[in-house]
Parts: sequence; structure tokens; C-alpha cells
Amino acid sequence: MSFGYSMEKTQGARFWQFVMLLLKQFVHKLSLHYYKWDLLFKSIIYTVRR
Repeated sequence: MSFGYSMEKTQGARFWQFVMLLLKQFVHKLSLHYYKWDLLFKSIIYTVRR
């Protein structure tokens, strides 16, 4: 009984670690993407202003 419960608990913890890892990667990619577009936008504005 307790063994099964602990197994379930560790699996749950692993699952959450996996989910958090995916989330971090997603946020990282998103921020990089945003950064690129931000740079592009700023360079366009800079070029138009000149």
C-alpha cells in the first residue's frame, strides 16, 4: 500500500518536473522570438526616423 503510494508520488513529481521543463523551454523560445521581433521593430523605426 505505502509502496504503491510512494511510487505514484515520485511519478507525479517526475511528471511535474517534466511539465515545468517544457514550460521553461517554451517561455525561453517565446522570449527569444519576442526579442528578435523587438529588435526588428526598433531597427525599422530607427530607419524610418532617419
